[in-house]
Amino acid sequence: MPNVLEYRLTLSGDFAVAERMVEYGGNRSYNTAITEMEDGKVKWARQYFAAPFEAPQWRAQWVERM
Repeated sequence: MPNVLEYRLTLSGDFAVAERMVEYGGNRSYNTAITEMEDGKVKWARQYFAAPFEAPQWRAQWVERM
């Protein structure tokens, strides 16, 4: 079971976006889940996963650390 280190949930109407940083087996990973609900049920959902990395210098000013 992954250990959730940080979590942010944003809700707007029938849309939800969950952003998480998890640790699993000693490795950290970022996960973003986008979900649309309809009548209290999941209409569709999509998840993205990425390993942590440092932003290149040219875009470091726009980085928001989790």
